[in-house]
Amino acid sequence: MLNQIEASYGRTPDRALVDGGYGSKADVESARRRGIEVFTPLKNEEKEREAGKNPYEPKAGDGPGMRELRARMGTASAKEVVQEAGVDGGVGERGDASSRTDPVHGARTGEGASRGVVAGVGPQ
Repeated sequence: MLNQIEASYGRTPDRALVDGGYGSKADVESARRRGIEVFTPLKNEEKEREAGKNPYEPKAGDGPGMRELRARMGTASAKEVVQEAGVDGGVGERGDASSRTDPVHGARTGEGASRGVVAGVGPQ
């Protein structure tokens, strides 16, 4: 995704907002190495909270990017960014991938589409 944005715009964004289905640990670590701050719902966040666990604490095997993401997503401001953009945990409003955010263009797709932003690449 970031390579495609860089190819299209000649640079990468400072921040990337992605649906949970696109925010793998490897992607988060790669983005961090490139200086990009990622915003994405944490996998199993609800289940962990229901089980009395803190999903925002570092986990064994987390790299620096995942540790930063967990801490970031535990803040009210990061939750607001994700909520305002309509980003979900990897499935759309219909319970499938029909309204995921397009990882390249930032456009919502499918019948459940609303407003979604993947990356903000402005003028240089």
